[in-house]
Formats: sequence, C-alpha cells, structure tokens
Amino acid sequence: MFGTARVVAAAARLDADLSLSYGEKKAKADRVLELMALEVPSGSSIEIYAEGKEEETAVNTIAQILSR
Repeated sequence: MFGTARVVAAAARLDADLSLSYGEKKAKADRVLELMALEVPSGSSIEIYAEGKEEETAVNTIAQILSR
C-alpha cells in the first residue's frame, strides 16, 4: 500500500480535484477509505487524474509521493 496519508494531505492542500485509478477502481485522492479500497499492490502502476488551477503541480506531487 502506498503512502495514503501523504496522498490525502497533499490532495487537501492543492487546488485541484485529484483521483487515482487502478484497474477498474477509481478513488478520490482526498478520501482515505477510497484509496485503501483500491488495494494497489506494491510496485503496481496507477493512473493519476487532476483538474483545476494546480492540476499539473498536483499530478507531479502525487507521482513523487507514490514513487517513494
């Protein structure tokens, strides 16, 4: 499982609507339980979606958190 708390904290401070998807599942990045329900195995690829004023920064920030 990735750093869920770090993803949620980052999503809360960025001016963008963020979501992550893995397979057929999709979760809002500011919702802990939705992220946990994705059940992403370590080393797996996910997709990051963002819309808003800071969408590019948001995608880069979440990608950086998840790559750790």
